[in-house]
Amino acid sequence: MLDRLIQALRDEFTDTPVSLYLSPPQTLTAPAVIVQPGDPFLDNSTHGRIEERWDIAVITNPANPDRGVKQMREHSLRIRRAVSKVGATWDGTATPLGVKDDNKTSLLNRVRFRYDPDSIFDSDESSSSSS
Repeated sequence: MLDRLIQALRDEFTDTPVSLYLSPPQTLTAPAVIVQPGDPFLDNSTHGRIEERWDIAVITNPANPDRGVKQMREHSLRIRRAVSKVGATWDGTATPLGVKDDNKTSLLNRVRFRYDPDSIFDSDESSSSSS
């Protein structure tokens, strides 16, 4: 699922100069998108299914006249569109996170997949149903 999510994000941001990371880098350059496991990462869902959560942080530069709000909004809506293409649910954004660098602002996008836990052991990932 992560591979499909990353590819969908890459496809969504092809026309925008955004760095995509799978973990926070040592040096962070805005604009950036960071994908990391959510909390809780795996949890029970309904009807014996599993819910897998991912947090996707949007990093912007608050020095812009609008404090980076327009870019956070646009990037978050692109994330929403990308995750819907791979069968995930975009749950919205969370309060901006504190980034160690004062020259950057971040906003957390919460995403979740639901699937049959036995499907994860299938060699063909397309057989899993997501919602």
